[in-house]
Amino acid sequence: MYIVYYGVNNSIVVSVAAAIHLANFSVEAPQKEYSKNLHQFFSKNQEALGRLLYVGNDQEDNKVFVLNVANSETILLPALQSVFDILQVPNQKLYLADTTSVDNISIYLGMFLYKYNLLPSTAIYLLFKGIMKEKDKFHKIVSTAKIFSKKK
Repeated sequence: MYIVYYGVNNSIVVSVAAAIHLANFSVEAPQKEYSKNLHQFFSKNQEALGRLLYVGNDQEDNKVFVLNVANSETILLPALQSVFDILQVPNQKLYLADTTSVDNISIYLGMFLYKYNLLPSTAIYLLFKGIMKEKDKFHKIVSTAKIFSKKK
């Protein structure tokens, strides 16, 4: 099974969702854990811009990927599905987890400050608050992906 977490714009939400899925990160983690993981999440997000990035296998041995589609969702997602069709991977073995609903001003502003290295401690605080505010959405997206992957 292939699970692809994707999102639009410049957000670390995709990487955070994949890390939660792989049990490498918890939304309820203390703020200092966010600062440890933030650089990794940011660099994965940059690396996944317009390309599929493998991040690991989950407990069920499903392959987990991240994809930052920027503003090209209508082009990249059909192209991605076509690639899996060419590789003869049935649609039942592919789950696209949309993380675009997980966004708020704290995450957006925190990413901006972090990206340009402005007020790093404020950026981490804003990201921490923004992710905590959206923790229910994170859990829903990840649990839906895990439920779907068990139906393989």
